Formats: sequence, structure tokens, C-alpha cells
Amino acid sequence: MSSQDKVTTPSEFKKWAKKRNYTLFIIQFKLDGISIELQYEDGIFQYAITRGDGKVGDDVSANVINMKGFIPKLKDNFTGAVRAEILLLHDIFEQKYTDKQNCRNAAAGIVRRKDGVASGDLNLIYYDAISLSDYVIFKSEIEKLKWLKEQNFQTVRTKTVKSVQEVIQGREEVMTNIRHTLEFDIDGLVIKGKEIDVEDMKRAKPMKQVAFKFQVEEIETVLLDVEWSISGHNYTPVAIVETVNLMGTTVSRASLANPNLIKELGLKIGSEVMISKRGDIIPKIESVINTSTNAKEIKIPQICEVCDTKLINEGTRLYCPNEQCPKRYYHRVRKWIRKLGVKHFSEKLMLKPLFDNGKLKNIARFEGVQLLLQFGIIPISNS
Repeated sequence: MSSQDKVTTPSEFKKWAKKRNYTLFIIQFKLDGISIELQYEDGIFQYAITRGDGKVGDDVSANVINMKGFIPKLKDNFTGAVRAEILLLHDIFEQKYTDKQNCRNAAAGIVRRKDGVASGDLNLIYYDAISLSDYVIFKSEIEKLKWLKEQNFQTVRTKTVKSVQEVIQGREEVMTNIRHTLEFDIDGLVIKGKEIDVEDMKRAKPMKQVAFKFQVEEIETVLLDVEWSISGHNYTPVAIVETVNLMGTTVSRASLANPNLIKELGLKIGSEVMISKRGDIIPKIESVINTSTNAKEIKIPQICEVCDTKLINEGTRLYCPNEQCPKRYYHRVRKWIRKLGVKHFSEKLMLKPLFDNGKLKNIARFEGVQLLLQFGIIPISNS
């Protein structure tokens, strides 16, 4: 299940559309929930898998069967998969989950619960299907949506238009007049042509459809402090801001990327700033509105807090040059475990405690074992 390429302005969309040369555009709501694939064999439900990393997801079948919109048996003898978004509706969120940041975060927690509690609070809305049998053959995206409706799946709202300008006008209409009236969250529109291109859908980011995102929401706040996050040997500035509500989430931290950005913005402790959510996910300081005369300079670290080595500031990054710095070792071990694909190895509960108490120090550099792992002679266990 691949992710979608994104455009955020009409000019970016026009550039994308010019390369496609479509005579018909299919417009769908871009649902802001948890992506899921429901797999069927001979019309009977088998599994429900989250998108995960696009290739491997979590089996959440036991919870999905309790969700509104789940269909255990189809009308047709269908073998393949249907794709949907798991959504928590606004009214349910207000009744039960106001302790969570937003509907999506609440849904993400519910769908992975081992005890299945509250999975009945969630809804499924379907938007795609992939057939693996000769019995059901989709000749176009429109025919695919028609089939989903015939099977009684609740489908995403869809519209067809014939011009680029109609797409742009449609997005403006949804942003201005429709989005706030919906009972669930959307963060843009999905635009595609009517032809099905199976090979294109195998790409990491398909080229023949795009997410036309809504305008980035910005809000004013004040910079209270700057913390420095250490990842391996890199020191990255993180802005601590006066807490604000941005796009349904409480924001008190924002990305600053690197020391150069602090200098370019003329940023100081106490500056009034505008922050946004890039990609509707990561809060980022966009600009400085005002800086008072008593605002304080931001202190950039000079010495590594782990090994006392003098840091190197290249502007685009601040880092510790010491190859023997313990933080580097920790970062390498963490990346190595992820590369091996060891599932459920908690960094917080397992890796960090082992590293902090000295029981785990580095990756063993025994070449014979590395070769055996590489060629699959020693299987990698996930236990």
C-alpha cells in the first residue's frame, strides 16, 4: 500500500495535471484516518492489515470485524482486497475521547488494542479494490467504485470533472463550505484519472494520482525556549512554544531544522512567531512576526553533552565529530535492529535500559556471523 505524492497549491497541481493530460478527473475526499486493507477469498473475509511501512502491516482482523461498515461476506465470489480508511466520527470523539489530541490519534490507539475494546466506535469508508480473480475484473476506476457500492461498502464521496480549473474550484468549495460540515476529518482531495494502471500503483509514490492538500493552517505563538535533540552525533534545534491549538492538535513544540534557520529567521527567545503544520503532521516555525528589544539570544551548544568533544557547526547541521561517542554507538545499534526487521523490540523499554546499564554497548563485528546473516545461513529470529 503505497503513499501518495502531494501538491499544496493550484500552480503545483496545474504542473502535475499538465503531465497527465487527462480528459476526465476523478475527485475523492482524502480521508484523514488509518489506512487498512481487507482481504477476501471467494467472497469471504480473511484478514485486515494496516498499511504499516507499505509492505508489512499489523493484523488487526479481530478489531476490524467489530467496526461499522465491516462486511464479512460479499455478494460476488471475489478474491482480492478492498482498501479503506478507519475513522472516528466527531460526535463519538466529543463524547468519549477528548483526552486525545484528535480523531486520528484516538483511532490509531483503538485499532491496535489487544483486547478489542472500543473498536465498535470506529467506522470504515472504502475507496479502492484490487482483484486477483477472473470473476471480478475492473476496467476503470469508476467501475471499481460502482462495484464497491454494489457490495454494500460505504464508499468515499466521489465526483468527476473535465478540466483542471474545475478541480481547483472544487477544492476551494470543499475547503470553504464543506469540510467543516463533515462528521469526519479530511485533509485534502485525491485526484486521479479513470484508467487503472496496476504498474503505476506498485511505485512507492504512484505518478498518476496525487493528493491535492488543503492550505496550510498557521497560527501565532511565542518562542519560549530551544531544546537540542540528539540523534546519533547530530544536534537538532527544537522550538518550545507557547501552547496553541493547531488543526485539532495541541502544539507546544515545533521543528527548527538547523542552526542556519535560527539565523535566517532572526529568531530569539521571546520572538512572536507563526507556526504551521507541514503535511498536516509536523509543526514548523514559518516566520518571525515581532521580536522585542529584551528578547534573548538562542544559545547554540558548543560541547557534546555526552563525551565533552567540541561540536562542529556547519550551519546546515551541528554535530559531534568524535567517532567513539557513546551516542553514535546507540544510534548505530538502533538502526541495525530496525534494519534486521526485529518487530516489537521497544527502544524505550528494552534498548535504552540495556544501553544505559552497560549490558549492550555496540554491534558485534564478527565477520563470519555477518556473512552468515547476509546469506541467510543463520535465520534472523523475531522472537
